[in-house]
Amino acid sequence: MTATGVAGDTNPCVFGNTFAMLGTQSPAETGETGGIAWHLWTPDPEVHTGTRPAVLICHGGASRKEDHKSFGALAASKGWFALAYDSRGHGESRELAANCADLITDVEEMTSYLASRHRVDPTKVVVRGWCLGAKMALHAACRERGRIAGVIAISPMHEDGLKIAVTSKKFDVNIPDHDSVLSWIDENQLVDDIPSLADVPLLIQHAQGDKLVPISYSRTIFEAAGEPKRFIEVPEGDHRSGEHLPELQAESLDWMTGLLEER
Repeated sequence: MTATGVAGDTNPCVFGNTFAMLGTQSPAETGETGGIAWHLWTPDPEVHTGTRPAVLICHGGASRKEDHKSFGALAASKGWFALAYDSRGHGESRELAANCADLITDVEEMTSYLASRHRVDPTKVVVRGWCLGAKMALHAACRERGRIAGVIAISPMHEDGLKIAVTSKKFDVNIPDHDSVLSWIDENQLVDDIPSLADVPLLIQHAQGDKLVPISYSRTIFEAAGEPKRFIEVPEGDHRSGEHLPELQAESLDWMTGLLEER
């Protein structure tokens, strides 16, 4: 892996275009909480002793928890608990969301559940989201300062794109009442909420070649956020590049680990 940009807290870091995939690993536990199905990867207690940090994994629209098993396995190998869940209307979760606010509530409730698990340090629970999941994770972190210790946002869905997805039906967000989604989007602009994150660590990843969500949107969110923050830009790539690149998976966890250890 080579860095062709400046790797600072606030400066963009551009990584080499390596797309090798990590091997996958089955979760240690599977379950359901409040109708939300989840998979949990756990660190080896003999290698990683004491209480440990944890990361909640929020998938994108038309996706599911199984799509993130390589990241869950990697996180566990690095001493993290990792919980991926099926958002409402996706995978094995039973209920549909009435509106976007329900999806944010799910992030909050699953964060609380993960924080309650044995050996999880409740002060070190980070949320990682991709696309729609990244957008919901960021909104939740703005509302739940103190409970969410950091955010890793990968190609967060922008408001105009979400509107187009809903009205064109090209992208199923599995919320039957589309009018409620459109109203919610108008009333909840992420760039307006981001300053409330204050000192919550934020790492944004985005590929230059993303044709679904323009990288300029992530840069706008990044500029509006406070410190500490980091922007990782993937040369070329596509909408899913930042999600599955093992180099970026490891880099994001290592950066968060360093910040959490300072607290």
